[in-house]
Amino acid sequence: MKTHTRSIVKKLARQEGCRSLVIRMWNGARKRYLADNNRFINFKRDLITLFPTIHANCKATKLRLIDGYQNVAIPHRLMPVDPQRIKRFLVNELTDGDYDEQPVYWFYHEKAGTIMGGDWDKHTRPVEIYWKYQDLFRRFVYGESWTETEHYRSLAREGCLHEEIMLALSRYDRLFAEIKRGYKTSDVLSGAGFLEEVCVCIARDGQILFSNSGWHRLVIAKLVGLDSFPVRVMIRHEIWQQIRERFGEGIKKTGAIPDELEPYREHPDLRDLVDLSGLQGARASQHKWAGTQSI
Repeated sequence: MKTHTRSIVKKLARQEGCRSLVIRMWNGARKRYLADNNRFINFKRDLITLFPTIHANCKATKLRLIDGYQNVAIPHRLMPVDPQRIKRFLVNELTDGDYDEQPVYWFYHEKAGTIMGGDWDKHTRPVEIYWKYQDLFRRFVYGESWTETEHYRSLAREGCLHEEIMLALSRYDRLFAEIKRGYKTSDVLSGAGFLEEVCVCIARDGQILFSNSGWHRLVIAKLVGLDSFPVRVMIRHEIWQQIRERFGEGIKKTGAIPDELEPYREHPDLRDLVDLSGLQGARASQHKWAGTQSI
């Protein structure tokens, strides 16, 4: 039965794509629940909440069954990482080969678990040069007033009153104090839901690139000196995924990390493969935050 179901899912995913497959599942469930309106309303609410996970898991299934990857990471699982390792953020490449200094916003749930080739991972800038980093650094390291920051000036240009601006920016003072006491995932911190996390991408060489979701949390985590905090990986370069494949296959076949990949042993994006293998001498991942650790 499982084999038959898997073959059907594989065929539909190949023919229609993951999004169409999820919509087909939704329509089928909708017909079954229409007879009881209250039950359907509750089901609809729950399904909308779960849609990002369903979509990402369908994508992971496609990557395994159709694209042939064997060591696909769970798309929405949070990865512990030292915030100091996140040194650069992604920017847009312009048609003339130059770069737009505006960040690339790759944090929509459809991106979770994506494997993508190309040169997107070469278009980056240092985190420290971005105005949000500089504002927070001056505020929390030098103790400057918010009125001296671009945060304040940008809201003033929009016509906000001083009192309104200061009230809005006070939330970052509270966020700093909360993170200093101990990092919490966003569903615990604000009730925003499990998607609202700091998001990153993994470059071809394993560099962890910020994809511009959660600037304030990232910068504050750096400033308070956290050893580890949770991030969600949205995109992995296909060359890096090939390293994941060789890393995982080497462990499965020989029970050891291949010699040429030993330098990657402690890479945060390979810890799941080490932990799942039960490799002797492997250190279990230690999470020091409260909230959702995996979805």
